[in-house]
Amino acid sequence: MNTSDSPASQRLGRLIVQSLLPLAAFAVLLSIDSPWTSFLVTRIAECCVSKTRMAMYGLGCAISLPLLEWALCRWLLPTRHGVNIVFVVWTILLLVLLGPAALILAGIIAASLTLHHREGARPWVHGTLFVGLAAALIIGLMTACLASDSYIRRDFLFAYKKMHIAHGDIYWRDGWGWVDKTHYRPDQFEEVYAAMDKAGSGKVARVTLHEGWKAPLGFKVSFSPSYEIQVPASAEERWAVTTGILLHAMEVSERMQGASPWYHGNQLSAFQFEDIASSLRCCLDQIPTVEKGKDWTVASNNLMRWDEEGRRLVILKVSSEDVWGEGPGPVVYPMVDPSKKISMHDLHQRVKAATSLWKYLGDQDAKP
Repeated sequence: MNTSDSPASQRLGRLIVQSLLPLAAFAVLLSIDSPWTSFLVTRIAECCVSKTRMAMYGLGCAISLPLLEWALCRWLLPTRHGVNIVFVVWTILLLVLLGPAALILAGIIAASLTLHHREGARPWVHGTLFVGLAAALIIGLMTACLASDSYIRRDFLFAYKKMHIAHGDIYWRDGWGWVDKTHYRPDQFEEVYAAMDKAGSGKVARVTLHEGWKAPLGFKVSFSPSYEIQVPASAEERWAVTTGILLHAMEVSERMQGASPWYHGNQLSAFQFEDIASSLRCCLDQIPTVEKGKDWTVASNNLMRWDEEGRRLVILKVSSEDVWGEGPGPVVYPMVDPSKKISMHDLHQRVKAATSLWKYLGDQDAKP
């Protein structure tokens, strides 16, 4: 007896085919950049930008989908009297929980309605299959985000930075633009200054900065750039030396991220619009002879501002020359400093002139 032709095998085969067809149709639909698909991908990305959100997403699918299927089979299909209130309630709950992602899951469920009508409800068996298909869709979108420079990557970056804005880690600063606390490093500024103070004017100082981060897929990266400094006497020159070193270290770090293997996910954030700009903003706040103000204030409309301009910004690549407003790259936002009496151009010239006072010794973490 050929078990492959048994009714159970045939039913399972039909279920798989009926479930995969709408999933394939959605995959084709998501290959098109449109306002609707962008909104859908963004909502799915918002469920996947952290482990906590992904766990909540998976739990919502695992609990809600079997219950929705039970409601469909218990109330809608046997009576054929239209959509029962139970089906409506669960659909609304799914939409509230998962947003547009629920439309995909509802479509997968709808593809097997005929099979359910003939053979009755099997909510836990089918619910498990539906959750697996939904997970396959999420994995496919994340792979597309990592492997291809498309609107899917743009929307994932948009959702990822929106999460950090909501947490206050990225904020808008009037007269400047977006600032990322990760790259606003007064501690490193003080570290370079302390090395020069310890060596003394006219002496040679050495300083090693330590950076480290974890790629989206868990790969750990360490970076320790080392510098040798001919210590200048004036506070202005020391500021210029320190600024040049921090911007150079940031530039090298961004190049390392951009050269990472595609599956690390590091390349997604390389030379993002706020990275080097945040380091420069930190240095500008340390200019000598100028009274230092408060570092930052969280504006109440940060998320609204991000919704308006975030997708335009995340696709930009901004170098250390661009942040001064003198490079060939895009002008991201004004980046002016009205509280200072010195123009950005003059400050840039000071930093460029000070490059003769320091040299890069390489990454101390690099393997020979």
